[in-house]
Amino acid sequence: MQLSSLLGLLVASAASLASAATVQGRIAANQHLPDIYALSPTTLITLSAAGVSKKTHPDPEGRFEIKNVTEGAYLLEVWANTHIFSPVRIDVLSADEAAATAAKASTDEVTVAPEEIAVHQTFRANSFSNKGAKLPYPLTLRPTSQSSFYIPRESLNFKGLLSNPMLLIMIFMGVMMFVMPKLQEGIDPEELKKFQESGGAGAQIASNPLGALENFSMASFLAGQGGTVQQPKGPAVPVKQGSGKQGGRR
Repeated sequence: MQLSSLLGLLVASAASLASAATVQGRIAANQHLPDIYALSPTTLITLSAAGVSKKTHPDPEGRFEIKNVTEGAYLLEVWANTHIFSPVRIDVLSADEAAATAAKASTDEVTVAPEEIAVHQTFRANSFSNKGAKLPYPLTLRPTSQSSFYIPRESLNFKGLLSNPMLLIMIFMGVMMFVMPKLQEGIDPEELKKFQESGGAGAQIASNPLGALENFSMASFLAGQGGTVQQPKGPAVPVKQGSGKQGGRR
């Protein structure tokens, strides 16, 4: 009994190995990778599915192969420190599935040969059941961009500084500090005296621009209180209590 079960396992494993495929491909140069020899030697190629994970490294010329790949759908990804690659969907088909797919794609004029391995384009965060455009096999992978790990330091932006409201307020205060005394020189002294006697925030700025700017409060200005900080008039005088006799318990 044990011998027969052992023989059954050996036959099943041999059949699975016989039907296993070898995924082959290469990494080619393009504008992002002018020289294939510039590819990082730590570049890793993974072929993964539910409960399956196979890994390999490309040779110096960019060629790679992953052996003993059984039937199913897989995701092939290239992990490189210097470049970014798009993932690819790999479908390893049985003989019947390959024949059915070839018959479906064939026409009266063109006969498509059965393919054991089908390759389709895919994207990250895309539904795995949604197949993209079909790609030729053996695989030819090219990087889509170079990896960038450094952010250049921003230069001094005067336009950005002028859009800062606090800086605009400071510029306005500085201009008023120099402009107000010049404006007072052309005003009639009697009119200036009447204006100062009328009170208000404008009179305070006209009479003492530096002091008014020192006591300026943006919160009070937005609250409609003239924009000046209210200074306390003086210390509170304690009120003396009467010296009458306090009632006691009888």
